[in-house]
Amino acid sequence: MGSITIATDRSLPGNTVPALCQALSCADYTTTLVILRALYVIGDGRAIKTVERIQLRPPGPEAGVEATKLLNVLRQRDIESPTSSQLLRASRIVGHGEQELLRGMTGLHEDGAEILVRASRTSDGSSD
Repeated sequence: MGSITIATDRSLPGNTVPALCQALSCADYTTTLVILRALYVIGDGRAIKTVERIQLRPPGPEAGVEATKLLNVLRQRDIESPTSSQLLRASRIVGHGEQELLRGMTGLHEDGAEILVRASRTSDGSSD
C-alpha cells in the first residue's frame, strides 16, 4: 500500500476529505487510526467536526490522542486557508489587460479599502 504525501494531496479529488470523514463514521478501530493519520497529511477545516466527535468518544486511547493532535493541525490549517467567501475582487479596473489575473496597486489611494468592497454599477445603473 502506498503512502500519502503532501505532493499526493495536490492530485486528490476535492471530495477526498469529506469521503474520509464519512468513512470514519463506520470504521473499525484500526481503520479509524489509518484515516486519522491520513487526515493529518491531507485534512482541512472540513474534517474538524468529525474529528471532534472522535476526540469526545474515541474508540480507544490511541485514537483519542491522534484526534487531539490532529485537531490542532486542522484548526491551524482552517485559519490559514482562504475560502471563496473571503476572496475579494476590485470593484473597478483601470487600464489593465484582460489576460492579467493579478495587478499590483500603484501608490496609496485614500479609498483603497473601499475599492475592494464597494458594489460596482453596470451601464444600466444596477448593482452587480
